[in-house]
Amino acid sequence: MIFYEIRIVIALLICAIASYTDLKERLIYDKLTYPSIALGFLFAVCDAVIGDFTGIALAAAIFAFSYALYFAGKIGGGDVKLFVALALLIPRAGNKLLFIEMLLYAALLSSAAVSCYGLFRIVKERSFGNKENIAKALLLASFLLVYLYIMLNLGAITLLGAIILGFPLVMSSIFLAFSKEINRKLFLEYVPVDELEEDEILAKEYASSKLLKLFGAKFKGIITEKDKERLKKAGINKVPVYRALPPFAPFMLAGLVLALIMPELFAQLFPYLHVFSL
Repeated sequence: MIFYEIRIVIALLICAIASYTDLKERLIYDKLTYPSIALGFLFAVCDAVIGDFTGIALAAAIFAFSYALYFAGKIGGGDVKLFVALALLIPRAGNKLLFIEMLLYAALLSSAAVSCYGLFRIVKERSFGNKENIAKALLLASFLLVYLYIMLNLGAITLLGAIILGFPLVMSSIFLAFSKEINRKLFLEYVPVDELEEDEILAKEYASSKLLKLFGAKFKGIITEKDKERLKKAGINKVPVYRALPPFAPFMLAGLVLALIMPELFAQLFPYLHVFSL
C-alpha cells in the first residue's frame, strides 16, 4: 500500500474530526466525508496502478453492505460515507485487512458500551418489561456462553479471545432481549411530519399498521422527502422515530487505534481465522 504512514495519519485525523462532530451534534458532515472519499480514491488508484486493487474492491463491498444497513435504518448516512473513505484510505496493513479489523473492534466496543448504558438505565428505572424479556435474555446469554465454551475447547479461540468477545456478546444478547424497552426509554420520539429531518429512522415497532402499509416499511427504515409528502397527503400528523442514537465514529477511532497499537491482538482473538489476511 503506497504512502502507508501518511494514509494512517490522515485516517486518524478524519476519525478524530468525525468523532468530535458525531459526539457533539450527532452528525458526520459531508464536507469531511466527500473530500475524504476523493482522497482515498486517489490513493486507491495509485495502488491499482501497481496491481493492488484491495482498496477499490473493499470499498465497493463495504458500500454495498453499509448502504443496505442505512436503508434499513440501522446506521446513518454519514457512517456509510466514513466507512467508504476509510476502506479506500487504509484497506490493509501488510497482509492484513486493517479496515476490517478496525471495524470489528469498533463493533465490539460500541456493542459493549451501548448495551451497558442501556441496561444500566432500565435497571435504574426498573423498567424490565414482562417476564418473557428476562427469560429471553437469560436464554440468549446462556447460548452464547455455551458456544464460546465449545469454541474454546475446540481451539478455535483463545482464552483471551473468549473473555474479550464474551463480554460484549453476552451484554448485547441481553440488550437485544430488552431492546424494545431500551429504545422506548432512550431514543423514541413522536415527531410532527413537518419537523422530520433528512433520513429520519422510522420506529417500526411503534408505527401503526396504516403507517407501515403507507410507508411500505418491510425492509426500508428511513424516511425521505418523498415519504414526508406521502405522509402529509395521508393526513398523518406525527411519526414515531428514533433520535439521539449512540454515535459510532468515536468507536471507529478507538478501533483504528487498537488495531495500530496492538497488531497481534486479532490473531490472539481468532488464531485460526485467516479470512481477513491476504
